Amino acid sequence: MRALFAPWLTALALAGPAGLEGEASLEALLSRARAERKAIHDSLRPPVLRIVAELEALPEGENGEERRRIQNELESLGHEVAPLLVPHIDPGAAPTDASRLRAQEITKALRKLPSSAGTQALLALASKGQGEGQIHAVELLGYVPAVDAGPARATLKAVFSEATGPLRLEAVAALARLGGSGTTLRSALADPDRKVRAAALLSLAHAKSAAAAADVLQLVRDPGKSAPVIDEILLFYRSLPEIVDREAVEGLIAIATHPRPAMDQRTKILT
Repeated sequence: MRALFAPWLTALALAGPAGLEGEASLEALLSRARAERKAIHDSLRPPVLRIVAELEALPEGENGEERRRIQNELESLGHEVAPLLVPHIDPGAAPTDASRLRAQEITKALRKLPSSAGTQALLALASKGQGEGQIHAVELLGYVPAVDAGPARATLKAVFSEATGPLRLEAVAALARLGGSGTTLRSALADPDRKVRAAALLSLAHAKSAAAAADVLQLVRDPGKSAPVIDEILLFYRSLPEIVDREAVEGLIAIATHPRPAMDQRTKILT
C-alpha cells in the first residue's frame, strides 16, 4: 500500500498547504492512485489468464523450454501483477497434475516479483488456507518487501506454533529468510525435530543472516542436537566466514570429537 501511494503523498507534501485544497487533497490523490492501480490490473488480467491457461495445458513431461518462456513472460509483467497471481498459487482442495504445475510455476515467478500489492492476499492464504496453497503462501511470505516483514513474521510465527509437517518446515524456513533472530527462530534451532533445525539453518545460510550467529552458536554448543545437522551448520558458517570466531571453532571441534557424527562428517568439520 505504501509503495502504491508514496508518489502521491510526495506530491502532496511538495504542494505544501495549498496542496490540501481542491483536486490536490489527500482524498483526491488516493482516489487517483486507486484508479490507476485498477487500470493497471485491468490491463494485466487478460495476459495473466492466458498464461494460467497455458501452464495448465502444458503436456506431461514437458522438457522445460516452454516453462522458461512462460516464466520470462510472467516476470516481464512486473511487480504490479502480484495480486492477480496469488489466487493461482493454490492448486485447490483436490489438485490435479495441471493445477499443481500451475501453482508451482506461479509461486516460482512470485519469488522474483516481491510486491506489497500482493502481501495482504498472501497473509490471508497463509493464515486461513489449506493444503498446498497454504504452503506456497507461507513460502512466499519469506520474500515480501522489507516494509511488510513485520506482518509476515507475525503470521509465520502463528503458523509455526500450530502447524505440523511440511507446513511447519516451510514456516521456519520463511522466517529464517526474513533474517535476524527471535524467539521463534531460537525455538526452531532447538527443536527436537531434526528437519526443523535443518530447515532453519539452510534458510539462514542462504539469507546470509549474520544476526543469527549467536543462536546458531548456542546450537553448536549442544553436540547432541548439532551433530545430526552438521552439514547445515557448516553451510551456514561457509556462507558467513567473517563470523567464524574462536567460540565457533571450539564448538565445531567439540562436535568432531563427539561420538555421534559419522567419520565423513568429522572429516568435513576438520577440513
